[in-house]
Amino acid sequence: MVFLVLEKKDPFVRFWAMQSVFFGAAWLAVSIGLQIVAFILGRIPYLGGFFAFIFGLAGLVLGLGLVVLWVVTIVKAFSKVEWEIPYLGKLARKQLAGEKLF
Repeated sequence: MVFLVLEKKDPFVRFWAMQSVFFGAAWLAVSIGLQIVAFILGRIPYLGGFFAFIFGLAGLVLGLGLVVLWVVTIVKAFSKVEWEIPYLGKLARKQLAGEKLF
């Protein structure tokens, strides 16, 4: 977010900063969504522990995948490679171009 505010001219830096904002927001939304679903299903009698375990495991696997994707984006950005995270990269480009997202 800092680079998005401070950098006004370099489109490469602005693109990666905007893509990072969208990636962080998506990560937060998915994390909160999984926690809510795990909490609700965890309250089911007799099966709650099983559902809580499954969603906890899914959250762990998803979190690991997101960390790997985060490291890939860091390497791509420092290598000066223009690479889009699927779906989020297009949203970042539209936002920087001033288009409506939805």
